[in-house]
Amino acid sequence: MDQALVKSNFNARAAGLFRGEDVMKISHGSLGISLFFSALLLSMPAAADERCSTARGAGEWGYTVTGTNTEGGPDAIVGSGVADASGNVDLTQTEATNGQAREEVLQGNVTIDPDCTAKFTANVFVSGNLLLIATWTLVYVDNQREIFGTLRSLTLPNGAIAPLPSQTLNAKRVFHRE
Repeated sequence: MDQALVKSNFNARAAGLFRGEDVMKISHGSLGISLFFSALLLSMPAAADERCSTARGAGEWGYTVTGTNTEGGPDAIVGSGVADASGNVDLTQTEATNGQAREEVLQGNVTIDPDCTAKFTANVFVSGNLLLIATWTLVYVDNQREIFGTLRSLTLPNGAIAPLPSQTLNAKRVFHRE
């Protein structure tokens, strides 16, 4: 026990301000508060754990993409998929453009930086055929439970740059790690 606390408790008892059991209550209360704050500090993640990483981005995700297509019409996507600890991503999605829907499969890779920004590049397949290669700029938020992003580029299979529609992504982790 802290010597100053013992001395002040002793002086308070000597002066008749506290009875013996009151001093014990104060001492136990101080111990309880100390234990509470110690447990709180120990339960907080270390600074290194608070950094984003590709490995921490692994898991099951659900997402939507909204925006306009290159002709100015509405474009909406809903999908789900899995990212592994190495950054490999497999997604399936349904895209609706100008009232027409199609199923797409994406296979790609995401690289997540410690500042929670990321780059995602994926091959987009329709009926097993490579349609295009899409690159997204992402940011992970809420302890890597959510992703916001914008489409950065589209490349055709022949290497030509495709016109860029305006699209934004919102994704959420399907199952939390905690």
